[in-house]
Amino acid sequence: MLINEILREAISFLFNYPGLLGIVTGFLYEEILLFLIILTGRGTLPFVNIALFGLIGVLISDIMYYALGRAKVISKLKKVSFVVNRYRKLPKFLKNMDQRILLNLFVSKFVLGFKSYSIMYLGNKKIGFKKFIGYDFLALVLWAMLMFPIAFLAGRGLNIFLDIFQGIEKFLLFALLFIVIYSLIIKSLVKSLLKLKS
Repeated sequence: MLINEILREAISFLFNYPGLLGIVTGFLYEEILLFLIILTGRGTLPFVNIALFGLIGVLISDIMYYALGRAKVISKLKKVSFVVNRYRKLPKFLKNMDQRILLNLFVSKFVLGFKSYSIMYLGNKKIGFKKFIGYDFLALVLWAMLMFPIAFLAGRGLNIFLDIFQGIEKFLLFALLFIVIYSLIIKSLVKSLLKLKS
C-alpha cells in the first residue's frame, strides 16, 4: 500500500516536470523514452522537452557506462574464467568494436543489452573521451532521427486506434503483439548483420 502511494506520487511529480521526466527515462532506458515520445504524439506530454532532455539522459547514461569501462574493476574481470569463456564466444563483429565505433554505437541503440557492453568495451579499450563522445552523440542523433518520428506518429495513430478499440484489453493485446513482432524483427536484423560481418 505504501509503495503504491510512493510510486504514484513519484510518477505524478515527474509528469509535472517533463524535462526531468525526459532525463530520468533517457538515463534509465531508451525504450521508456520511446514510450514517452508515443505519449507526446497523443498530446499528453510536450515533445521538445521529452525529446531534448531524454537525449541528454541517454548521453549521461552512455558516459556512465564509458566511465565504468575505464575503471580498473573491468580490467580485473577480464581475468575471470567465466568472462574469458564468454568473450571467446563473441562474434568477430563484436570483438573489433574499436575499428567501427560509429556503427557499433548505432547498432547498440537497437539491441537490448548490447549498449552497456559495447560502451564499457570502448572505455576499456582506452578510446579517448572526446572521440567517444563525438561518435556516441552522432549515433544518438541518428537513432533519434530514425526512432522519434516513428514513435511520435505511432502516438498520433494511437488516438485513432483508441477511438476504434474502446476496450483497454484489446489495446493491450495489440501492444503486446506489436512488442513481440518488433523484438523478432530486431533480432533477425542483428543476426543478418552478424552474418554479413562474419
